[in-house]
Amino acid sequence: MNKPKLLFLCNFSNALIRDRVVLRESKLRSLYFRIKHIKPHYGTDYAVWVSDYIEEFENHPEWEFHIVAPMQGLRNETQCFEERGIHYHFYNCSYNFVKTIANKVFNYEEGRDYPTIRKRIRSIAESISPELVILCGAENPFYSIGVLDVKKQPVYVILQTLLNSPKRASMGVGNDYKRKIEKAIFAHANFFCTSDETEISVIKENNEHAVILPAGFPTHNPDVVIPEEKDFDFVFFAKTIGKYKGIEDVLQALAIVKKNKKDVRLIIIGGLSDVYKEVLNEQVHNLGIDNNVIFAGLYQEIGDTYSNVVKANAAVLPGVTGSFNSTVRESMLMGIPVICYEFQETINVNANKHCLLTAKMEDIDDLAKQMLFTIENCEETKHIAENGRDYALSHFGNAPIVNRLLKHCQAIVEGKYGR
Repeated sequence: MNKPKLLFLCNFSNALIRDRVVLRESKLRSLYFRIKHIKPHYGTDYAVWVSDYIEEFENHPEWEFHIVAPMQGLRNETQCFEERGIHYHFYNCSYNFVKTIANKVFNYEEGRDYPTIRKRIRSIAESISPELVILCGAENPFYSIGVLDVKKQPVYVILQTLLNSPKRASMGVGNDYKRKIEKAIFAHANFFCTSDETEISVIKENNEHAVILPAGFPTHNPDVVIPEEKDFDFVFFAKTIGKYKGIEDVLQALAIVKKNKKDVRLIIIGGLSDVYKEVLNEQVHNLGIDNNVIFAGLYQEIGDTYSNVVKANAAVLPGVTGSFNSTVRESMLMGIPVICYEFQETINVNANKHCLLTAKMEDIDDLAKQMLFTIENCEETKHIAENGRDYALSHFGNAPIVNRLLKHCQAIVEGKYGR
């Protein structure tokens, strides 16, 4: 008996994938990356929760999984292979020299709603003929726009980052075009995986018939050794560092902390554009914390990120858009004390035991107070971190989340929710 096919449209990279994909050798591209000090997007681990989904999908007894994802610089238009029972389909999302220039100058592909990318995704989807399409993240048109061409199968969208969030829009996260495509996806898709009230509200504004089936997101459980001696007081980490993730608030709070601890040290891990790094460097200088902050950049392997995160006494991760970031969950699993802003989900986590140190939203003085607490109350902070790890282990396990997701998928395929 043939298994039902599930097409999982996503964007990710890990070491296994980088070993298998065949890239076009381009001396000109390599020279450009070296001159601009850019690490190729495909050359680092990112979207580790997608890899965690896939790990749970491997050799599944009831489903046949097809992963469809963009990859920069592929030698051919597409590359397909099977690994550990998973069917991988990568399509080249890079353009030739002429189209690259046209995109830079005229927004050529965006102005035409990415016909090249859509054609490649459509061709792959037609060759698979799945029973269900899952889109992991609606915010990136380089892959998410492909679901607008799915007409025959139901579409289930797992929300990652809501660009149409009023808070994110006010902070300049995303752009008008990406928000337009996100709304189009909300109007087109049938089912949505989220429990966030703001996200549900925006989805319903664009699709009153949308069915909400929350399952949660898997959280990578880092395999780390905690060093006895710490190199840093605090760590801030993210794949891509931006204002909405709270980094500027962290710097301001650190300047306050420095008044009590002159040698306080913060390590910042993650990708930064040259422009934004200059902005942060200027803030660091103006705040007088030049000798207290280290920009470590983005590590290629996610394991290297985690190994450096645990060199800090506490993680400071005050996302200002009220989202429970994966970095918070990962830090909890590593047994690191976490300082973040208070919103409904952090209140829920702290309901029975003190698991997170929380400050009032965008209150820099309160954020600094929580940071100082970790320095001045080591034993109590350690106890809070232990509570956090226990909570994370019992609530953020991958298997229950993926099983819940696939239970929803089965119900959708069986038509229990209609279309």
